[in-house]
Amino acid sequence: PDGRISGHSILAVTIPGAAAGWADAVSRCGRMPLSEVLAPAIAAAEDGFAVTPQIANAWGGSERLLRAVDTSSRTWLPNGLAPRVGEVFRNPRLASTLRAVAEGGAEAFYGGAVADAIVRCSDEHDGLITLADLAAHESTWVEPIAIDYRGYQVLEIPPNGQGIAALEALNICALEDVAAMGHNSADTLHLHLEAMKLGFQDRDRYVTDMDFVDVPVAGLLSAEYAAAQRARIDMSRAQPSPSAGVPGRGDTVYLSAADSDGNLVSFINSLYSGWGSGITAGDTGVMLQNRGQSFSLDPDHANVVAPNKRTRHTIIPGLLARD
Repeated sequence: PDGRISGHSILAVTIPGAAAGWADAVSRCGRMPLSEVLAPAIAAAEDGFAVTPQIANAWGGSERLLRAVDTSSRTWLPNGLAPRVGEVFRNPRLASTLRAVAEGGAEAFYGGAVADAIVRCSDEHDGLITLADLAAHESTWVEPIAIDYRGYQVLEIPPNGQGIAALEALNICALEDVAAMGHNSADTLHLHLEAMKLGFQDRDRYVTDMDFVDVPVAGLLSAEYAAAQRARIDMSRAQPSPSAGVPGRGDTVYLSAADSDGNLVSFINSLYSGWGSGITAGDTGVMLQNRGQSFSLDPDHANVVAPNKRTRHTIIPGLLARD
C-alpha cells in the first residue's frame, strides 16, 4: 500500500548467496576443505549454544514474528517460546543443511532437497523463486573501489554495496584538519555525522546493481565532488534531511582476520533486518533474508526492482591498507 516491498514477505526474499560465497571463497582462496571450514558451525548447530542476555532479549522481542510462520515457530521457538538466558538452543535442521553443503559443496544448497524446500516454501507463501533461479545463482568477483585517506588506502566493495558512502564521507573529512579539531570533539563529531548524512543520501539515490545502471562511481569519489559536498556542510548547525548531490559522470555479524602471510579477510553474513523475512524454508533450518525490501518500486529510480538484479546492499566489508 505504501509503494514499498514488505520486509516480512516472501517477495522481499532474494536468492540466497551465502552458501555459494562460502564455497567459492574456500575453493579460490582457502587452504582447508569446505568440510573442515564448516565443522565448527555444524557443531554449534548440532550441539547448541547457551543463549546470552542480549540475544535472549532480541529473540524474545521477535516471538510474534516467528510464531506467525509455522516453519519458523517450529525451528526457532522450542516449546513455543524464545529461549531464555542460559538456555541451550540447538538447530539440528540447520546442522543437516550445513552438513550437506560441507559434503556436497554449493550444489547441495542450490539443487537437491534444500533447493526443493526453498522453492516449496516460496510457493506456499505466493513467492516467485524457482529451481531455475537457484541453479542460476553465481558469486561475483569484483575489483574493489578505493580512495587514499591521509596515506592509507581504504578499500570497499563497489555498488551494489554501500561502501562508497563511507569513502565519500572520508573524502569530505580529508579536506579538514580533523586532528586539530580534537578527538571526539563537537566539531569532529559534527563533521563526521554531516559527511555521512550526505554519503547516505547519495547511497539511497545512486547505489544499485551496476550491471543494470551506470552508477557514477568516479564522480562520487572525485576530489571536486568532495569539495562540493563539503561546501554543503554548515559547522554551526545540522542538516535535518539533506538531498542527494549531483556528481559528475565519468545487526549484522562482521568478521575480520589476517595471517602471517599477509592474507586479509573482511567478511559479513547478513539477513538484513532482524530475522530477515521471518520465513524459514521448510525443515532446512534456513531463515530467508529480506534484502529485496531495499528495492525501489519507483520505475524511474536507479534501484527499481527487476529480474536477475541485485538490490542495494547495506553490508560494508572494508579493508585499510598501507604500503
